[in-house]
Amino acid sequence: EWEDGSEGEGEGGDVAGRLAADSLVDIGVNLTNRAFKKDAAEVVARAALAGVSPLMLTGTSVKASRESRDLSHRLCIETPAMMKQMQTGEISGPPELYFTSGVHPHDAKSWTASTRDELRTLAADPRCVAIGECGLDFNRDFSPRDVQEHALREQLELACELGLPLFLHERDAHERMMAVMAPFLGLDGTTERRLPPAVIHCFTGSAAAAAQYVAVGLYVGLTGTICMEERGRHLREEVLPLIPLDRLMLETDAPFMHPTKQGRNSRCEPHHTVDVCMKVAEVLGVEVEVAAAATTANARSVFRLDHARARAGGR
Repeated sequence: EWEDGSEGEGEGGDVAGRLAADSLVDIGVNLTNRAFKKDAAEVVARAALAGVSPLMLTGTSVKASRESRDLSHRLCIETPAMMKQMQTGEISGPPELYFTSGVHPHDAKSWTASTRDELRTLAADPRCVAIGECGLDFNRDFSPRDVQEHALREQLELACELGLPLFLHERDAHERMMAVMAPFLGLDGTTERRLPPAVIHCFTGSAAAAAQYVAVGLYVGLTGTICMEERGRHLREEVLPLIPLDRLMLETDAPFMHPTKQGRNSRCEPHHTVDVCMKVAEVLGVEVEVAAAATTANARSVFRLDHARARAGGR
C-alpha cells in the first residue's frame, strides 16, 4: 500500500506559500493508478492549494486513457470546500484537469487494428491535450521492440493528423527513438518536418541525448528524480544545464518519482511539483518564481491549455 501523501509532503511548503495560485503545471500525473483509488479528489485539492494547477492526467492504454478522461471531467466540479477556498483566495478556481490519449510502450503489445481509431475518438474530447504517453522502452521490454516501434509510428501519425502535441516516453532507446521520429522531424532528407510540438517526459537519460532532443526542437520534462541524491546527480550536473528554460517542463509522474522518499511508503503527489521547481531553480541559479513562470508558460503554450479550458466550458 502507498502512504497517504498529505503528511511528510517534502520541502516545498514555504515556497508554495510564495507562489500564486496556478503557478505550476504538472504535465504528467498517473491519477488512474491504484495508489490514488481512495483519495484522488483530495490529491487534486492538495495540488491546487500548493499552486499546482492545471494537472495533465496520463493515458497509458486505451482503458487508462478513458479512465483519465472520466477523472478529468469528474474531479473539476466545484465542492463546498473548494468554494470556500476560492472566497479566501487560497485557490483561484476549481481544479483544471486535462488528459492525454495514448498507448505506453509497455502496453504496445495490446495494439490492435482498432486502437488508432479508439485513441482518435478519445482525442476529440475537449479535455484531451496530447497524444501519448507513447514511445520506446528498451529497459524493461515489456512489449517486443518491433511492436513498440509500430505503436509509436501509429501515434506519431495520429498526432500529425490531428495536430495535437505529443507526450513521449524514452528509456534506453535514444538512437531508435530518433530513427523512428526522423521522417516526422524532416531529418531523413526526403520529407519536411510535420511533427507537432512534443515533450520527452520524465527524462532520465544522458546529457548527449538531452542535447539532441533539444537540438531537434523537443521539450524535456523533469520529475522528482532531479532531487534524488544519487540517481539525480547527472541530471543536476550534466543534463539540466544543457536545457534552456524555454524548453523545460515540470512534472511528478505521480505516484512514482517521489523527490525525497523511496520504497513502499513513498507515494508522490502532484503537489511535489513544487519540490521539482525548487531544485530546478537552485541548479540554474534563478528565483523559484522565474523557473515556475517559464516552465508553466511552456506547458500552457505547447498543450494549448487556455484553448482547452475554453473548449471545456471554462473549467
